[in-house]
Amino acid sequence: MNNQFKSIRVITLSIIALSGAVLSCTDTLEIEAELNSIVDDKELVDSSMLNTKVATSNSVCTTAGTNTTREYTFTGDVNSSINTKIDDRTCTYNYTQLTENGIIKGVYKIKANSNHMDDLQPRIERASPVVSNVKNGNYVSFSGYITINRAGHVAGQNISTTSVKNQSGTYIIQAKGKHFGGGGSKDPAICLLRAVPRFTGNTQSSFDIYREEITTRGGVGLSGRQLIFLKNIPANVRTKITLKTGFELKGVAPNEFLNHYVNITIGTSTYNWDVPEPSKALQAKYRFGAYRVKGGEAEIKWDNVTREFVNTP
Repeated sequence: MNNQFKSIRVITLSIIALSGAVLSCTDTLEIEAELNSIVDDKELVDSSMLNTKVATSNSVCTTAGTNTTREYTFTGDVNSSINTKIDDRTCTYNYTQLTENGIIKGVYKIKANSNHMDDLQPRIERASPVVSNVKNGNYVSFSGYITINRAGHVAGQNISTTSVKNQSGTYIIQAKGKHFGGGGSKDPAICLLRAVPRFTGNTQSSFDIYREEITTRGGVGLSGRQLIFLKNIPANVRTKITLKTGFELKGVAPNEFLNHYVNITIGTSTYNWDVPEPSKALQAKYRFGAYRVKGGEAEIKWDNVTREFVNTP
């Protein structure tokens, strides 16, 4: 029996040592990108695990903001047309609402290192219905007005803001969808809008909006994603954003095919994009709110949000 315990101990120590060696040779940013892609949606998290990381001693947590269940509802919720359930993985602030110029806005406020539910980036988000029938004409859409007070920022980086590895910026909405045939996560973020702050002195005065898009199904990191600059919008100015993701026939027979698309408008500017390898698509959906803050805080406000949903069998 003692020999068995010694053998187990040797194997365990060997595994730990090997893991340390591997991690020491791996870019930690790439590891986090992988984690965010692999486990990034409530569909992938077992319900028994939702409350296992509630923080009691994290200095960034507050009593008022430390929710003990990952999902909750809000009385008088003006953003409930997308989903009445709020996915809250930050212990500093809860979802709340305020009135500005007579408009009631949902406030999504997150702080770095404040996820008390799992090991991923902090977020307060809502999920759309899922288009599960991959068929011409099926889609789910989002329309709403965003006001960005501030976004996550990490100072002193020697990384271009056009690189997916730059740690500044907060995601405001993301198209998601499972696929088959291998390659990365089974439920990845396909196309995310990332708001990256620009400064006037020490003040975040505007935000560059990038489309962080996959270049191949399941793509992560530098080899599988890229940032495309779309538009700069001013801070604290209400701006309309729409997103529509779904399926449509494209091309001319006999080369007609079913396309998977993510079409976005920001203000009056439209940005249509076709998802790579559409034949691998199994569904279409999105999440919106505020997600990812690797430094500082983010405060995103949404109002007058609506959706359309077509999932014909």
